[in-house]
This record gives sequence, C-alpha cells and structure tokens, in this order.
Amino acid sequence: MVEGEQQCLFNLVATPCVNTPGGAGNLDTADCYRIEQAAWDGLLNEAYKALHEELDSGQVAKLRDMQRAWIAYRDTTCGFYSEKARGSMAIPWRVPAPRAKPPAARCS
Repeated sequence: MVEGEQQCLFNLVATPCVNTPGGAGNLDTADCYRIEQAAWDGLLNEAYKALHEELDSGQVAKLRDMQRAWIAYRDTTCGFYSEKARGSMAIPWRVPAPRAKPPAARCS
C-alpha cells in the first residue's frame, strides 16, 4: 500500500476485514474489498441523491454528465488494473481493490 493510501479513508472496512482469521485467503480478501466497495458506493449514492434534490434541471443534467464521466473513468482504471493482474495468482483479490478505491477517494 502506498503512503497516501495509509492516510486515506479507503480501507476502513477492507483492512480490518483482511486482518481477521477469516480474511486471510485470496478469495476472502476479495470479499473484504467488495464489502468496502459496497459501503463507499452507498455513501456516494446518498450524496448524489441529496445533491440532485437541490439542483435545477440544467444543473441536474450537468451532474448526470459528470457522474457518467466519472463512472467511465472508474471502469477504465479498474479495467487497466484487471488486465495488469491477469494471469497472476493475485487476480482473485487485486481486482476488487481498485474498484473500491475510486469511490472512497471521491467521498473523502
């Protein structure tokens, strides 16, 4: 983990989960990151809905466009890391981690 990630809100769920006896295996670690991703996605969805309610129709369209652009960025970034990990023993657990990081960074 890079130094910046250690100071980030990311890994509030995944790190404690991985450090339990049940989180040590590759598939267990992947599940820990999936739980982290779901938590951050939920927070982002709540923030999006709250902001959406405050905006006029023109701002709502811009918010929607911005959100779609961010999702495309997230998917491209995660696809890159997925390709990078392909063929290694790391693939069961490394792929979920990049999908959890962008929502966490966006919330913090």
